[in-house]
Amino acid sequence: MTTSTKNVPVTETMTLRELAGAVGVAMGSAYAWSSKGKLPAGTYRDETGKLRIPLTSAEPFIEERRSDKRRFYGYGIEPFPDDVETVDLAWIAAQLNVTQRRVWVLSSEGALPDSARRIGNSIQIPIDDARQFVEERRTTRRRPFPCHRHPDRSSVGLGWIADEIGVPRRSLYYIINVVPLPDSAYYVGNEFRVPRQDALSWVRAFCDGLGEDTPTARRTRRVWERALGTRASSAQ
Repeated sequence: MTTSTKNVPVTETMTLRELAGAVGVAMGSAYAWSSKGKLPAGTYRDETGKLRIPLTSAEPFIEERRSDKRRFYGYGIEPFPDDVETVDLAWIAAQLNVTQRRVWVLSSEGALPDSARRIGNSIQIPIDDARQFVEERRTTRRRPFPCHRHPDRSSVGLGWIADEIGVPRRSLYYIINVVPLPDSAYYVGNEFRVPRQDALSWVRAFCDGLGEDTPTARRTRRVWERALGTRASSAQ
């Protein structure tokens, strides 16, 4: 749960990016934790607006998320006995009348029943547990990315950022997988918003980084140039 009180010295905290790195997930997952209020207790924003997570509450959180990840990827998981009837994520998606991708999001967050197991390329859940899970989801009616706040006038969306660097909006998603958005990015519904000043700083850093001779810069240039080619093709 995030608070606005600065109550822990910076030296005893970690940033959102460091938290994602410790768990071993992309920043998109960390942004989702933040937008849903699922960050460790005591999390706060410092005077620069950057999220700070106390190490004392971050450590158990990291272990829990790593455990979720191990279960999600099926590490050391044995198949269910033959007499246990199971269903997959497609069954759950059909029962909830949502896309299977949304159920995958829930799975990646560790929201599925503890009995869920990854068997090969499929996630299987005992049918009784799956039915209970579906009933709970129908009761709460909570979306995977609920709106916890409203956009303010000093923030911008991904379309604005895409225009600033000259690429189609859909291509920007590939770019931010290489160059993550600022820690201050947040969700409104299913849309990213970024404080305007942080977005301007991101654009400047992105453009400056294109000229560097590092593996990340070279990868960024390839993705950016491919995105520019996509825009040129669509304009013809």
